[in-house]
Amino acid sequence: MVVDTVSRIAYIQSSSPESTLTLFNVVELRISASNDWLKDIRRGYPEDLIFGRVLKYLSADGSTILKTKKVRRTRERAKSYFHKNGLLYHKPSKGKHCIVDNLRMDVIQEAHDAIFGGGHTEIEKTITGVGSRFHWPKMTDSIANWVYGCDVCYQIKQKNAKPYRLLQALPTPLE
Repeated sequence: MVVDTVSRIAYIQSSSPESTLTLFNVVELRISASNDWLKDIRRGYPEDLIFGRVLKYLSADGSTILKTKKVRRTRERAKSYFHKNGLLYHKPSKGKHCIVDNLRMDVIQEAHDAIFGGGHTEIEKTITGVGSRFHWPKMTDSIANWVYGCDVCYQIKQKNAKPYRLLQALPTPLE
C-alpha cells in the first residue's frame, strides 16, 4: 500500500492485470475492514428505531404487513433503501451503508481521530470522510456535535479573536 501524504489517499497495487491501482479513502480503512463490525451492524438493526423498521418492512412479505400510519411512514422511507446480506443500504447516496444508532459514535470517532486522515480534522473533513461511505438520518448534525464536543480540538483550536494590544498607562489622578 502506498499512501499519498498530501491528499491522504491510499493506493493498493492490484494483482489483476485489468486494474493497476485501486483508490480508497484511508479514513475508512480500519472501521469498515472488520467482519465483527459488520456483524455488530446486523445485530443492531432490530433495536434501531428507523433502520430496524425499514429492514423489517423490506424483508417481510406483503401478507404480514398491516395498514397503519406507522407502516405507511415506514413504506415511504423504505423506498430509499435496499438490503443485501442482512445489511441496509441507502439508494440516493449510491449504496452507502446504513449505520445503526449505537455504532454511529464509533464511526465518527474513527474518522475524526484517524491519524492517516490528519487527526482531529475539522467538521467538514469529518463529514466528508464519514459521508463518503456511510449514511444515517441527521448525520451532519451528529458529526458537528461530536467535533464541537471534542476536548482535543477545543484545546488546540486556533483563536480567532484579535490579539491583545499593549497596555496603555492610565492618566494619573490630580488629587
